[in-house]
Amino acid sequence: MQTERRRKRRTPNLSFIAVHEDRWMDFPEIWAAELWFKFLQISPSYELARKYRAGELTGTEALPADFKAVLAVYDDLGDVQTLSDERLDRQYRFMGHFGSQPNTAQLGIVRHDSPERASDVMDGLEGYLGHQWIAEGKPSAVIAAIPLGMSKAAIMKQIEAMLDGLMPDTHILADGSPKYQAAAKRNDLPSVDRYYNVLRIKAARPKLKNWQIGVMAKLSEAHKKEHLKTRSARPDYDPTKDRNTLKELTSRAVGRGHMIAENAARGIFPDYAKCEHAVPLDWNLLHQQWRARCVLSGQRNDEFWKDINVKERMAEPVAGGVELGWDDYFQG
Repeated sequence: MQTERRRKRRTPNLSFIAVHEDRWMDFPEIWAAELWFKFLQISPSYELARKYRAGELTGTEALPADFKAVLAVYDDLGDVQTLSDERLDRQYRFMGHFGSQPNTAQLGIVRHDSPERASDVMDGLEGYLGHQWIAEGKPSAVIAAIPLGMSKAAIMKQIEAMLDGLMPDTHILADGSPKYQAAAKRNDLPSVDRYYNVLRIKAARPKLKNWQIGVMAKLSEAHKKEHLKTRSARPDYDPTKDRNTLKELTSRAVGRGHMIAENAARGIFPDYAKCEHAVPLDWNLLHQQWRARCVLSGQRNDEFWKDINVKERMAEPVAGGVELGWDDYFQG
């Protein structure tokens, strides 16, 4: 799989990592992993893999030529339609790091005039065991006291003698690189997020026109709701050009989002290059899955979208002196 060439060993910034059991991820990687799982919810190839493993295929489905590669990813990442502890475990197990290069750590300083004996050290030890130790693969380590008044030469001599007196350690650190790692395109994640929003909105609101989806997904800075509202207040304003532009942007975003989803099902993310064996999107099925996820998460669909929809009743003067609310313009 192409994921092999994308793996790399990273040194964590310990101020910006999250730890789950014996794996770690930094915040951009968590964002990328969550987007990866969301695109898998969209991927028709991945849904075929779910049905195949669940024994739900009827035998009439056309399976992609590289279906074995999709099945391999599904066997690792599992069912993505619901958020569960198992899904979180799989995210860290297959997308998290394990065992970065071990380094020494200062746990704290004990001073003769400290008001609380060794409190700083205990906090440092707890922080080390909760972050750096896990990120480095839990290496065996010596907890030692080094008096600050000694010369460096004397300290090094005693440390060498201490280490020479210890039994050799057989703990071998793993490579530590995740099996599935997002490509090194972190600046692309906001765009990838917008592509997902386009797919999500289109699946949730199948009756919306593409230009309306473009407004809701905020695809263009020049075609935000506020900007369109200002333009529509002009008596001579013709929305045709803006709507056509948004239609084209949305159509392109749908195509890119589709390819990102299909490549994600094959262990590559984020990449909207053409997937040779991509399966067409089934919008009816995606709508049903979206509604099911809303029910499972406790969200009522009508109330959920009432909050997200462009619903403000903003009076807008138009030709002829007739005032329309933004909803009326939006639904036009």
